[in-house]
Amino acid sequence: MSATLVIGGGVVGATTLLELASRGEHATLVEAAHEPGLGASFANGGMLTPSMPQPWNTPGVWKHLLGSLFDPHAALKLNLTALPSYGRWGLEFLRNSSPARHRRATEAIYLLASYSMKRMDAIERANLIEFDQASAGTMAVFASAASFQYAVEAAERLAPLGLEFETVSATGTFGIEPHLAESAHLFTGGIRYPGDRSGDARKFTSECIRRSIERGGKLRMGLKAKGVVLKGGQIAGVRTQEGILPAKRVVICAGAQSPGLLRNLGLRLSVKPVKGYSITYQLPDHADLPRLPVIDEEMHAAVVPIGKRIRVVGTAEFAGFDRRLSAARLANLDRIFARLYPSLVHRTIGRDRVEWAGLRPMSADGLPFIGASPVNGLYLNTGHGFLGWTMAAGSAALLADIMLGHEPVIDPQPYRYR
Repeated sequence: MSATLVIGGGVVGATTLLELASRGEHATLVEAAHEPGLGASFANGGMLTPSMPQPWNTPGVWKHLLGSLFDPHAALKLNLTALPSYGRWGLEFLRNSSPARHRRATEAIYLLASYSMKRMDAIERANLIEFDQASAGTMAVFASAASFQYAVEAAERLAPLGLEFETVSATGTFGIEPHLAESAHLFTGGIRYPGDRSGDARKFTSECIRRSIERGGKLRMGLKAKGVVLKGGQIAGVRTQEGILPAKRVVICAGAQSPGLLRNLGLRLSVKPVKGYSITYQLPDHADLPRLPVIDEEMHAAVVPIGKRIRVVGTAEFAGFDRRLSAARLANLDRIFARLYPSLVHRTIGRDRVEWAGLRPMSADGLPFIGASPVNGLYLNTGHGFLGWTMAAGSAALLADIMLGHEPVIDPQPYRYR
């Protein structure tokens, strides 16, 4: 019997396994796919961005969602056919968009993301892993003066908590990223966040699992968890297609699938899938790539250099569990890429192009669920939304502290089961 089963082989499950194994815990990761990192961690944004802690339910978000019903190019897109599946969750999402609630969630996410960057440093030092990592920061660019000012004010509110940022003029943007020279006239200005990073989340996930196994962690791939098994009100294991895997503790790290694993226990987890898209280009070794990720804030999209690849990523589509690729959403990313980097677009013609869509596990208030559940022996580490990789290492450390009875470095209360 494994003392702990970790359900989910994405970046959150992988860092959880590594944290537990590094502390001498007997833990096994269970994943339905035959390889780790094939879900939301596969071709995600590739950015570690504590600079972006604002949940997507910003005050007034209902106007944008309503307008998106018939706008295929909307940054936040609500599909009419999926609307019923978001009923109760959607009401909570809107209720948490009040200025006070949104501000509290933003601060709590930032504190966790900032802590997570420190844990990432520790993981890299202790494990000497390679995942095309870069530490040049990120830069957000803004077409309108109003959105630029809004972002500056948001950054200023987080500065007392430790956020570093630098505002630049439109011409200053291509001083930081020369590839923007052709498009800088489209922007009012930009904000550079030197503390952000980038890399390949899937490679990071695989490396974490490899190092976990070296430290005694175990891996069960191709095994689909179907529910949690109780005996006398206590965790007894996990039900799979091959029978019951016994365990004393279970940690749910299954992303958007997490709520389904808890239904037989009568537990409700306010997490829904929100689809994001990416297009990844493999460029020749001699290609002159951008220096750092550039984020188009108003379109919730970014162009990210990862090794010798360029990834165009973004938009948010409320479409339930539908993972089909929308031609209109992919075309939206093509337009954003061409708008930011017209010359680079020409260099990608004829190159390998990988189109992808993944389901982000979004909680109704934007905060992840980390810690004990109401069931003895059942723990949660899920609902991280679009900042799964950014918060993964910190979430894993926080969860391990809670499980093992250690004093957490940050206050765990904002992330409790609710």
